[in-house]
Amino acid sequence: MPIIGSAVSIRSFGGIGGSSGAAGGGEEVFTTPGITSWTAPAGVTTVHVVAVGAGGRGGSAPGSITYGYAGGGGGGGLAYRNNIQVTPGQSYTVVVGSGSGGSGGKDSAFINEQTVAGYGGQDGASRALNESGLKAGGTGGEFNGLGGGNGGRGGDSTGGQYH
Repeated sequence: MPIIGSAVSIRSFGGIGGSSGAAGGGEEVFTTPGITSWTAPAGVTTVHVVAVGAGGRGGSAPGSITYGYAGGGGGGGLAYRNNIQVTPGQSYTVVVGSGSGGSGGKDSAFINEQTVAGYGGQDGASRALNESGLKAGGTGGEFNGLGGGNGGRGGDSTGGQYH
């Protein structure tokens, strides 16, 4: 299952001895940013979740700078947790992080951040008019879960016009 951008994927399983093909089993992928709920279907007692935080945005530079390089945004963290116990018919919170609006990428989680969460990446550094020097890329988001990985660090600028 390829995931591009922020997302939460829930793979559900039936009771003991059940499989994804059993009654109530299946997979749902949430990609629309925001908070929503997921209701465990009849027969579903366990889920496996992948949560990917949103990436940070690249830094900005004034349009009048011919070579106004800025730092790249950091990638969102990816977390997974298997065998999360759920109760059929009960609703659970799903949060899908949105891309940066100037304060870093937002986090994605299932139930809450303590259960499983992919944290958003940070924004790259911006450049002001007539400013020189390297501008750092944003740090990658971290994760909380059974496993996963931090998002990649955004690329640093090359120094720009006044380097």
